Amino acid sequence: MRRLFFLAVPWLVGALLLGQYGVVVAQSINEAPVTRETIQSLVLDFNLQQTLETLDGCSERVDCKSYFSEDVGFDQVQTSSRPPFEVEIYRRPAIDTTHSIVLYVLYFQKGIDPYGEIPVLIDAGINPQNRQIIKKIKALIGDAYDTVTADEGLMHWLGRLALDGMAPIDIMIYEKTNVKNDYTIRYLVKYQNKKDDLLSQADRINDYFVNAIHVYASTGEEAARVAILAAGKVAASVQRSKMINYLKDVANELRATGGGQDKAAAKRLLFVVKELEEKDWTIKDIIQEKRRLEALNKDYVDALNATDPSVFSRYYPSLFGD
Repeated sequence: MRRLFFLAVPWLVGALLLGQYGVVVAQSINEAPVTRETIQSLVLDFNLQQTLETLDGCSERVDCKSYFSEDVGFDQVQTSSRPPFEVEIYRRPAIDTTHSIVLYVLYFQKGIDPYGEIPVLIDAGINPQNRQIIKKIKALIGDAYDTVTADEGLMHWLGRLALDGMAPIDIMIYEKTNVKNDYTIRYLVKYQNKKDDLLSQADRINDYFVNAIHVYASTGEEAARVAILAAGKVAASVQRSKMINYLKDVANELRATGGGQDKAAAKRLLFVVKELEEKDWTIKDIIQEKRRLEALNKDYVDALNATDPSVFSRYYPSLFGD
């Protein structure tokens, strides 16, 4: 099962909007945290959640084109090599004055093991025809920490977005001064700062999901079923699809090779698959599912928040050979 780097994207974005999640306090202007007001504008006006989900949707570069086509609705218009980067450009096929983001440019850097296929830089092109969005981007520039000259324009520093379980992301706005209303929001992902932490975090989230499946398949415990659902619902759409496929594989293997108890477990797991596939879950759904899990077993929801998969082996040591 592939590591899921940004499993909690919808919940993190929702928590930021609700004021429930703190950004890391920085030590210098180059690490100054993005203000809550700026985050709110990026989420509500400039689709920050889509940008974060893109980091997962394109975590395997070969899947990036289909991700943009199927999940974002953008067409690939160009690929090129700009050493040390490989670049892919995606554009909205039909643009009107209501759209805010009309272009994504992704920069993949070679030789950053294990992150060679993950974009290290994402540029989100702003729609110059949307007058309200142009006003909002100018407001963000007015709140920037600093401004420096850049190639044919200015770079406005909005700050660093640093959330638990994610690589820090430096966010800035590039303004091309010789073209009217030419703005790009730039997201620079600082993988090199937290490689080991990210890998560890991703592994623990995977293990939590897998262990919850093992407990539910073995015991039918309701809290374990809700733990599977809670972990699935906090996932971005691409990640959730991978998780559902893994769950289907487990169910199909039990059904094909097991006896009566295994077939009953497979049936239970396929019901969970059906629940996870119902819709694209919202922040409200995620909060409700976590509350439901907390009512059944507070240790399970605390472990999900802490990405601690060992909670299941503590409750059921015999299932895990402990």
